[in-house]
Amino acid sequence: MLAVVEQKLLFNRAAFFEEVFRQKSQKSRVSDQAIPVCADIRKLDWSALVKSQMAQGHKMYDVVMMDPPWQLSSSNPSRGVAIAYDSLADEAIKKIPIKELQTEGFCFIWVINAKYRMSVKLLEHWGYKLVDEITWVWGGLN
Repeated sequence: MLAVVEQKLLFNRAAFFEEVFRQKSQKSRVSDQAIPVCADIRKLDWSALVKSQMAQGHKMYDVVMMDPPWQLSSSNPSRGVAIAYDSLADEAIKKIPIKELQTEGFCFIWVINAKYRMSVKLLEHWGYKLVDEITWVWGGLN
């Protein structure tokens, strides 16, 4: 049985990296105006990011879109999905200095059901007011 599990792991790992390679070889759908931050947010020099934005755009960010690496406390925290990053505790996400990125604007935050209340608290902590929400209904893989 262990051999079967190892074989499935190898297959899933290979499929994951094939998909990553496929996506990287395609043209990005990210706007030329967007500045995606793909970094370990615990080590990111946020003040340098703001300085760069001010030097290039002459104003703070209008929109912050974020997909925090939520840490789940269930026995199957990734729900069987292969993730290529570490998750963070709520307190670590709360320390992200979002207030430094904007004086006014919008913050869109990707939230899973288990973290909805926490995300509202985070938005308030960062100085935002919840205006509305968008619900994504996903039908699964099939």
